[in-house]
Amino acid sequence: MKVGESFRDISEFVATGCRHAEALCIIVLICLGVVDVVHAGTGFIWFTTVSSLISTLVALCLYVVHLTETGPFVHVPWFLGEFILSSIWSLFFGISAIIAAVNSSRSSYYRNVLTSHGAYGAASFFCVLACLAFGACAYYFYRNWRFSTTVDGQRRTVTITTTTTTTPPRY
Repeated sequence: MKVGESFRDISEFVATGCRHAEALCIIVLICLGVVDVVHAGTGFIWFTTVSSLISTLVALCLYVVHLTETGPFVHVPWFLGEFILSSIWSLFFGISAIIAAVNSSRSSYYRNVLTSHGAYGAASFFCVLACLAFGACAYYFYRNWRFSTTVDGQRRTVTITTTTTTTPPRY
């Protein structure tokens, strides 16, 4: 893909890029579900994972029913909103990866060493992958927003006409 070239259809991007992020959210949920010892900060990981999964599924539904291309929603800067959301989720997943890594090292001091230690370690790994996936989504959304691409893949052009008049000086 060349610089300035947009996706022909946003569903193509959503199907390839953000679906990976949704799958990673589900894997993180599974990793946290098998934890025996719950440490501090685990609630933040749950919040990040569930909230990002819900918001990406809502955005996917909006794109699938083409609500972003019809009626009064055409003038909404969807790419800017998606860029902001993806950036926030990327940041939150980075923080969640650090929390899960710290909790993985704490789990070795308790009885159920293998289950909690491995689950937090796997959750940390998949949080890093989700952070990278949401970061890639944010990059592509930013690029499409910056190059004034509409949701249906068309380039938005703005024509500005200026007129100047000069008056002769008075003596």
